[in-house]
Amino acid sequence: MLVTAHRPALLVASALATLALCVLAPNSALAKPAGGFGLGIVLGEPTGLTAKGFFAQEHALQAHLGFAFGKNSRIHVVVDYLYHFHNVIPPLGTAGFLAPYLGVGGLVSLRTNAPKKDEKDVSLGVLIPLGLSFVIRTIPIEIFLEVAPGIGILPGTFAIIDGGLGARYYF
Repeated sequence: MLVTAHRPALLVASALATLALCVLAPNSALAKPAGGFGLGIVLGEPTGLTAKGFFAQEHALQAHLGFAFGKNSRIHVVVDYLYHFHNVIPPLGTAGFLAPYLGVGGLVSLRTNAPKKDEKDVSLGVLIPLGLSFVIRTIPIEIFLEVAPGIGILPGTFAIIDGGLGARYYF
């Protein structure tokens, strides 16, 4: 999604809140979700399917395949590397635990409607996802909130803000 006048303030506020959680919260020992591989849905930009696989305690790959709604409808494919700060926020009793995360990733966006004369069908970009995940202790479900500012690099340079609210079930 292209940045509009009201979205940069939301981006800055979200980034600062996530950074504050990472820096100011006390340490504790937490684990990744049971199973290490999750599938689910994400609502936002894009809206669609999401998958995440942990390959180490704090390290994961995430992918979203979804649809960006609006006058410039697009299919988005996003792949991100994520680093989770598991030791930052203490467990929430028997409910579960919160884990802020930060990453870097890429976006391929395919236009679904006929482009105008000066617009391209495919866009590529680089994203910096910032998020907070809540893993429920008693069932293998993760709920997450994420914002992913970035920069489009093809067909030209442009600002990107992706993000959403989602949930994944871990196997």
